[in-house]
Amino acid sequence: MPALQETKSANAALVPTSYTPVLIVVGGTSAIGAEVAKAFARHTQGKAHIIIVGRSERSARAVLDAFPKPNLGTEFSHEFLLADVTLMSEVRALVKKIKEKLQALPGGGRINYLFLSASSPVSNSLMEAAVTKEGLSEHLASKFFARYLIARELLPLLAKAHELDQVTSLMTVLAAGNAVPLPTTDLDLAESRKAGRTWLDGAFPRLEAFKGMQYGGAYNDALVAYFHATNPWLSCTYTYPGQVLPPGKPGFTFGYLMLPLTGLVRVLRYWTQISLEDCGEYQLHALLAPGKNGGVFLRGKHADLISSVALDKEVVLSESGDDSIGVLAGHAVAGYGGSDARVAKLIHWTDGVLEKLQN
Repeated sequence: MPALQETKSANAALVPTSYTPVLIVVGGTSAIGAEVAKAFARHTQGKAHIIIVGRSERSARAVLDAFPKPNLGTEFSHEFLLADVTLMSEVRALVKKIKEKLQALPGGGRINYLFLSASSPVSNSLMEAAVTKEGLSEHLASKFFARYLIARELLPLLAKAHELDQVTSLMTVLAAGNAVPLPTTDLDLAESRKAGRTWLDGAFPRLEAFKGMQYGGAYNDALVAYFHATNPWLSCTYTYPGQVLPPGKPGFTFGYLMLPLTGLVRVLRYWTQISLEDCGEYQLHALLAPGKNGGVFLRGKHADLISSVALDKEVVLSESGDDSIGVLAGHAVAGYGGSDARVAKLIHWTDGVLEKLQN
């Protein structure tokens, strides 16, 4: 749905009105997440339970203050939770707080919309690479590990909404449609980290950062594939938001030896970018569009559908299963880089990493 006004009209019609919807936005204090939260609040006239998660209380206040405030007596809540989701210990504490807050609401313990867009300055850089205090690549911590852990731990609350015959939608924002084959080696980027040449830092993009960008995008393919395959009632959407440049952010740099390329890319981004507010409407449409229909939905910057597949029963993905790239449970999915075997391997590895961090 490329026309912005049509998208806004559709969004206004798609928000639930027979019950008070619950939206969780992880990465909701700035950029795309903040705009999605504000758009959802506008279309519901503030009559929703909205929790935004981020690292800045000041930014969160500006977002929450922009929400329409319903009349007294209307069931609604607009809240902020502070968390650094590059750390899985904070993610676990965050999930606990979300559950407690939602359980306290009338008809609580449910989530209708779970929107995941959190990132970090390092994870958005081709020139920087770092390891978190927990030993995870920062290019994967917020863009995959945190998103997977949040979705896994909050799944029962999505299931509760489904049991009540309400909308259940999980969405992650990064690089949908690129069809980068899901890797089977160097999953934690440790080999790429060792191979990086520190004496060239600043001259060229770092190998770990470059591969981290690729891997993060591919891992999110696996995320939506896995959660839909194991929960066929759940809508799992993965999007590419397009070229969106937040105010005051210079954008990508490719190092001082590649300044002409940096300049060219910045010019191209300038001419192809969309505003944050418009992006928020399009990404909200991607979140709302499936309604009660379960499936995997890959969408582009205008919420245009790249491909989709809906499974009618639970599928147990196996590491010894089909390794055909771009195929989920026997269904070809355009723009998808996973395979049943590779998704199973990644999820098994991820669960193991998270278990070690917890112990």
